Amino acid sequence: MTMPCKLIYAKSLQAAHAVIVALRESWQQLIQYKATPTPELLQRYQQLIQQLQQLPLPADIKPVLKQLQQQLQNHHTGVKLMPLQQALAHFGIQLNHQTDSPWFHYDPGQPLPVVLQGLGKAWRQQLKKYKDHPTKRLQLAWQNLPYSAAFHEACLALRAILREKNTSDSPALPLLYYIAAFHSFIRIEPETPRGDLIAAAFSGKTLLQQPICYQQLGTQALALLNQTDQQRIQKQWGPPAQHQRLADLLPDLHQQYLTAVQLS
Repeated sequence: MTMPCKLIYAKSLQAAHAVIVALRESWQQLIQYKATPTPELLQRYQQLIQQLQQLPLPADIKPVLKQLQQQLQNHHTGVKLMPLQQALAHFGIQLNHQTDSPWFHYDPGQPLPVVLQGLGKAWRQQLKKYKDHPTKRLQLAWQNLPYSAAFHEACLALRAILREKNTSDSPALPLLYYIAAFHSFIRIEPETPRGDLIAAAFSGKTLLQQPICYQQLGTQALALLNQTDQQRIQKQWGPPAQHQRLADLLPDLHQQYLTAVQLS
């Protein structure tokens, strides 16, 4: 008798628990060693999870199975990120509002909005004021993209939010990923230009038109994501197929960006 049949007929909670532990551990090993599971292995995982879901398991086990099933499904269909506009709205930020998101409305050649002309003393004072209010810090940082300091402050704010409430449906995680992906396009080695120079040469609305795909970008090439971020993302979405910057994914557009910044 096969293992799935034994699970079905024995209906042993102890055996079911052992299988769940084994599934989670094997999945974590795939993430740890950055291995890509074969279609056959994914199918086997799905079958085991479906059979486990038929058993009278304790209520606290069901979310674990659901998360595992979602991670496996992501490998078949790809991770569907929460739309950026929706994620921002959770934190009181309107993507279609020029005051909230000036860089994403600005057209190069027009007068640069005052908020994008420099990060002065007032900006630093506001950050200090909102030290214990991560949502306010996030709003302030988003308003001042594409400054490098604003990218970093946005990530710090989102990490604080995730520490407070880290649930599978939290909009903070996809928003952190969007910001890291945008940064991987904007960043220039060895030194990224000032935010006002970037904004004057390249509109953020251009990035909004580009698809942000987790399976294509992964985590390791996104410099803003630390180890904890990467582990949290891969635990939630599963291991990606590859790792690269958004700049690598869009080489022609990135060359246009580099040329525009150099001429500004």
